[in-house]
Amino acid sequence: MLNLIRTPGGHPVLHCISALQKAIRRSSIDDALYWAVQLHLANYHNYAWKRLHIICSEDCVPLASLAPQGPG
Repeated sequence: MLNLIRTPGGHPVLHCISALQKAIRRSSIDDALYWAVQLHLANYHNYAWKRLHIICSEDCVPLASLAPQGPG
């Protein structure tokens, strides 16, 4: 069903979700903002927040896990 719904910019909603996640993974702030706004304008902002929560849990790691570990 979501593949049939389009944003005001003419993008399929599912494409926007995928593009948003790819932009976040690539650290492309401008692209991520564009796709988030497209979802908001299509009245899918609640779905976007849900997906952002999932993206964060999958792709964002606590900073402490990146710190070098001492001998041990």
